[in-house]
Order: sequence, then structure tokens, then C-alpha cells
Amino acid sequence: MTGTSDSGLSKTVYYSLTVYGAFDFAFTWDTTSPCTGAASCSDTIYQGSSASGNSGVVAYNSPLARTVNFSNTVVNTSTGLAEPSITVSIPASCATTCILPVLISTGANTPATPSGTPYTVAITGDDGSGVAHSITYNLTVKLPPTNYNMMGWAWSDNIGWISFNAQNCDTDWDGFSDGGNAGCPVAGTLIPNYGINLNLSTYELSGEAWNNEIGWITFTRSFATNGQCAGGITTECPPAAPYNTTSDAYIAELKDGKVQGWARATSGIGENWGWLALTGASYGVTNLGASDFQGWAWGGDVMGWISFNSINCDADTDGLIDASCGANAGKTAYPYKVWVRGTLPCSPPTATSLSSNFLDRCGQPYNPTLSFTYKDSQLNPLLQYTIKIYDYACDTNKDAVIDGSAPGYCATNPFPTDTYVYAGSPIATNALGLANLDYQYNGASKLDYNKSYYFTVTVQSICNLD
Repeated sequence: MTGTSDSGLSKTVYYSLTVYGAFDFAFTWDTTSPCTGAASCSDTIYQGSSASGNSGVVAYNSPLARTVNFSNTVVNTSTGLAEPSITVSIPASCATTCILPVLISTGANTPATPSGTPYTVAITGDDGSGVAHSITYNLTVKLPPTNYNMMGWAWSDNIGWISFNAQNCDTDWDGFSDGGNAGCPVAGTLIPNYGINLNLSTYELSGEAWNNEIGWITFTRSFATNGQCAGGITTECPPAAPYNTTSDAYIAELKDGKVQGWARATSGIGENWGWLALTGASYGVTNLGASDFQGWAWGGDVMGWISFNSINCDADTDGLIDASCGANAGKTAYPYKVWVRGTLPCSPPTATSLSSNFLDRCGQPYNPTLSFTYKDSQLNPLLQYTIKIYDYACDTNKDAVIDGSAPGYCATNPFPTDTYVYAGSPIATNALGLANLDYQYNGASKLDYNKSYYFTVTVQSICNLD
């Protein structure tokens, strides 16, 4: 622009103007994301999970700032209707070239999509003046496999590893073995979804475990009995109590800290074998800690003894099999266990191995050492214990009640003779849930010479169970 005066003088100013084309922007998926730079992306996820790791890229065609606002829609392709249970998390706007992180989440009740008809997620950027672009995400939603909550492995010297959940060998639930573990099929082998489930309301067990030698081991009553333990038919009922009548609804249950009942190798159905006893007179499977199991089950001559935890033969967890486990003593003890995802109910603790020891019996006050072993299968610490000492002449039945034929003094003397309550700091157990306790009785001149006494112990865990 030039200005000239009447006398002929002039001045010029210059204005540099860059002209860009009409405002526009490119909108694609990020090339570093799984969607690889395209305008459309596809993925398959399980109901209740999320598709993450993807980002959209907004690239302006000029350096001039202009805000682009983002919105999204989710449509069920098969019905044409919006699906509110799928949410899309994205930034609200962008004022220049930017990366747009995208998180797509399905709900626990999002309907699964039929084959070939995914949900269409559309993300649209709009500058408010009619310039808009979209990227899409074709989302197939699958129902997840049944999520059995029992996990881990049991071991039998006769038949080897027993897997309690397909996820032991298929951690990503893609239907193929990951391999690696000695009890798993070769990597890439097709593997069905299976497992044992512990109902954390009723504590009944159901479902199937797998062993490479004998196949399926079922905890489900209808499978184990082949329907032949109902309506008067008893040909396939469990061989003994518990849960061996036609009126029972299940064959295995966690009760009072013990897994009671039966399981069965399905290959034994109709052949009168295959029953696995979970509890016996001198053995059984019990819960250990808040979620683990320990102990032994008996599977007869074919399956033999089945261990639910490596500490059964490696109590000191030194990595070597203990002498108590026979011919394998001293060999490497590989860690394993059966456990549940969730918290097991507290079971009552016990007091066992009661004994007394006198260091001085020659004169009052008599102060014997009273000893016992506290046991809690869940490793819950001992919160409180109560020791009561009784005059045996007053209670020969040892039922804490004065006998009808007891000496007369029993009605006037204190009964019990003495009581002690420990309510100090909680006392922890060892790895097996045991704690050995000694109480030095202070005498107090309450025990008489040449008389017999007995004592009882009541223990209480931090779960407040006696």
C-alpha cells in the first residue's frame, strides 16, 4: 500500500498474506496402535472388558487454530439401535494437531454380538462449521468362558498333575494351551474351558478337573452318578456317606474347614470305580489360610493319594520332600497348591495335645505347666484362650458338671477350681496353622495334695470363633 503527498513524496507499507485452503483436518487411527492408521478398526473382546491401547490422530491442514469437538455413537449393527451399555472415553475437544486416546468399555450385561454383526462405534470430530470426519471401531463382544473360581494343581504319584482350571494352561482364554507347565498340553493345542467352582454362599463344589492319564474328574453330582442315584436307583451313588443317598443335592461341600464328600473320574462311571474320597477317618482336604487348601484325598488303587498342597510333603518349605513322604524323600519338592479366588469362611480352631508337667510336687503352692497346641487351618492367629481346672472327684465324667454322686464339698467349693483367661496380643501360627502354648499355673494354694484334677482349654481365633 503506497501513500503519495501533493508535493510528490510517497511512502509504501507491505502486508504479507498467506492464504490456506478451506479449513480441514484428517482423522485416522494412530499408526502405532493396533488399528494401524486406518479409518476403521476391528476387535473382539469379552463382555465386561475394555478395548484399550488405541488412539485417534487429528492432523490439521493448516497451522491456524480451530477447535474440533468430539462425539461418539455406539450402534448395534444387527438392530440399528444404540447400545447404552458400551461407553467410549475420549477427550472433549482438540485445538491443534493432537493424539486422541480412546477407551471403549463394555458392561457386564452388554449383549454378545452374533457372528458378522459387530457393534459400530463411531467417533466424530466437528469444527462447528460443517467440517466433520469420523473414525469407526467394529466391536465384536463375546460371552466370557465360565469363570470357575478354583485354581491351581493337585498331585498324585500314580497319575501325575490334576488341573483345577483351564486357566492353568490357557491364561488368555483363547482356547489354546500356552504350554510350559508339565501338566499342560503342548502349546497351541486346542483346550476347552473347564474348572471347579466353589459356591461362596453355599460352599458346594461342582465342575470338572483334568488329568492327562485318566481324563475328567468331576465334582458335579449329576455327572458323577450318571443320573443313577435318584428316585430309588442307587447303582451309581457314592460308595459311603456323606452325600450317598438319593435325596442329596451334591457330592462335595466345604464344611467346618474340611472338604467333605466325593469326586469321581468320569472314565470309571459304569465300571464301579473312580470315586475319590475327599475326607476319611485319618486324612482329608482342609482349607489353609484365607484361600488355600491342603491335605490329602484318596482315589483308590488307580489314582492313589492325591495331594492338594506341596507343604503336605515339604512342611518346612525348604524345597526338599520330607522323610514322611517315603521313597521320594530328599528329592526336589516343586511348589503347587489348589486355591480359590475369593475368601474362604473362617472355621473354628481347635486345642489338641493337652498335657501337664510338675517341676515341684513336694509342697504348695502347686504350679504345673499346662500345655496344648492351638490349630487353625486358615492360619488365623489365636486371640484368646481360657483354661479351667476341675476337681476330678467332683466330675468323673469330665463334662464340666458336678456328678450326682460327688462328695459333699463339691457343692460348696469353687467349681471349676480355678480359671485363667489369656487376652494379650494375638499369637501367630506357623505355616501349618499350629502354635504350641505353655501356661505356668501360679498355684494360689488351690490345688490340694493327693487329689486328681483335669483341665480344659477353649481357644478363640481372631475370627471370634471358639
